[in-house]
Amino acid sequence: MTRGDDEATECDAARDPGRRTGGSRDRAHTGLVKKSDGDKCLVSVDQMIREVLSFVQPELARHQVVVEEALAEGLVPVLADRIQLQQLVLT
Repeated sequence: MTRGDDEATECDAARDPGRRTGGSRDRAHTGLVKKSDGDKCLVSVDQMIREVLSFVQPELARHQVVVEEALAEGLVPVLADRIQLQQLVLT
């Protein structure tokens, strides 16, 4: 298995909630760390934030961190680079 295969496995796990098993912060962070190609598309910010939170939930639970979300429903999607927004929320 090459390093590229490891990264693909992490990304696959990020897309499939049934495959997520938790892990260290580095592992959780690795799933979202990928180079942005700069493509912009319409992004539902509230949905994207929920996706990032669900991805890091096992790590949050491991450290007994509780996140309360109060996001508005029905917001107009924004034209943005989805990967950059995900990384912003993660940090």
